[in-house]
Amino acid sequence: SITIDIPAGQSSAPFVMQAFAESGTATYTVTAPGYGSRSATVSFAPSGIVIAGPLGPGFPLSMPVSAASQEVTVSTALLDPDTGSYVMSQPLAGGTELAVSLTSSDSAVASIQSTVTIHGGTDSVVMPFTLLSAGSVTLSVETPAGFTTPRHFTNLVVLATE
Repeated sequence: SITIDIPAGQSSAPFVMQAFAESGTATYTVTAPGYGSRSATVSFAPSGIVIAGPLGPGFPLSMPVSAASQEVTVSTALLDPDTGSYVMSQPLAGGTELAVSLTSSDSAVASIQSTVTIHGGTDSVVMPFTLLSAGSVTLSVETPAGFTTPRHFTNLVVLATE
């Protein structure tokens, strides 16, 4: 049970609910003095971690080595419970932090941080990486404990050209 104060002149106030299950439902009820109560049911779904370039998940990057330092985004994601496919990004539960491990398939082509941290209340973190030589490299996120591996978007192909 929580109490939410709605400021004078406002009709709503934000609050966060967090499920600790990947499937099922929960019903919640809202009550306020002088008003009728309302109930709603929410469905649970698995969460995963995805990696994306500037054009979004699923779009490979191609750039000259002279571009040097680049950025990709690592995000927490809502997954379709039936297919495991990416649906949309979603904020990490408030008051928590999540360390996400990253790898480069060829450290001679691209150098990346080995871990980034997503903070509660946000849905992503920007990860810098550095191109070192021409070639093709795959940047990958590892699925942390308690999360589901998404069907897609855990890898990002980068083609570094001369």
